Amino acid sequence: MEPGRRRPALAGVTGHHRTTSVDVAQLSLRDYADAIGGLIDSNTFAQPPVIVGHSMGGLIAQMVAAERETGPVVLLNSAGPA
Repeated sequence: MEPGRRRPALAGVTGHHRTTSVDVAQLSLRDYADAIGGLIDSNTFAQPPVIVGHSMGGLIAQMVAAERETGPVVLLNSAGPA
């Protein structure tokens, strides 16, 4: 990869898309933010990661960015934190 280019990584949240089946009623936004934060913490990135969140993912992205070093945060059709 060229210097300065970012490597994309896709993180799905538990109970959505192609992840394992769980009772999502038992999960909170905090659970999701902790899972994404754990993914960030367990990887070595050359630069702070850009976080992109759509809809509920935007709320999760905001929580993650408030707690760790990230690059830009991109929100798509997301609400602000309550």
